[in-house]
Amino acid sequence: MIICLKCKSELRKENERYLCNSCGFRADIINGVVYFKPEIDETFESYNPNALDVFYKYEKEHFWFKIRRDFILKIFSKYVKKSSLVMEVGTGTGNIARELKNNGYDVVISDVHKQFLDFEKNKIIEKRYQFDVNEPPFEDHFNAIGMFDVLEHTEEDEQVLKNIRKMLKDDGKIIITVPAHSWLWNKYDYSHKRRYNLKRIREIFKNSGFDILEAKHFFVSIMPLLFIRALIERDNGNKDSADDLAEQQMAINPIINKILYTILSLECKLIANISPKIGGSIIVVAQKSKN
Repeated sequence: MIICLKCKSELRKENERYLCNSCGFRADIINGVVYFKPEIDETFESYNPNALDVFYKYEKEHFWFKIRRDFILKIFSKYVKKSSLVMEVGTGTGNIARELKNNGYDVVISDVHKQFLDFEKNKIIEKRYQFDVNEPPFEDHFNAIGMFDVLEHTEEDEQVLKNIRKMLKDDGKIIITVPAHSWLWNKYDYSHKRRYNLKRIREIFKNSGFDILEAKHFFVSIMPLLFIRALIERDNGNKDSADDLAEQQMAINPIINKILYTILSLECKLIANISPKIGGSIIVVAQKSKN
């Protein structure tokens, strides 16, 4: 159900907008995007969209993007039925959403940033919604919701998960990825509020009304490299531009990139049935609790 942000009544679609019969609230549809809170995009500081083009340039070949995408797709195939209605919250360049769509899922994307939803490659997703996850316009609507390296950008992560829970149907699932280990903090965490450990993950999901089905580290094989990066690329408070930092973070020698992709592809097969104690990232699958 799509609901009014003011009075929580169900909205009805009329021409190029969603309207509330009770209080008159409206969400306009502009270039295929439904805008529930367009004014927030001008002041929302959780993520700078200037890096969008940089990440898109690298995501097709960079080992990090490819491994994360492959790993997420395997998790979806394990836990979420094809044709399920899936929303990706914080879509970014949309590479995960497009792959889910190509794999038979009914995909919806959302973001607080207009630039992401207007990104040319994201326009192949028919249903696009602009809203703040702190004030979601859905109730009991989706079979599954994905948030991939998004939760760490939010101020109140536990409240965000509670909001996600409201948007899910009974037995609905959430799948997230987050960066791991505070001791890996570095200057590329410039837009993050935190990095996570499994104990914290289990706490916030339990407190938010979810039962965890699977939670594990991945990017295990590159931990030495990540640790060295944390030592060399310390967060000293100096802020380069978002696109400069993204370029620095993603630039990699093609041969090294291929080697790391091969190593991590093998890792993904090896950790399929185990839960490593450490890793550069964490993936979590949880189901809406019946309680």
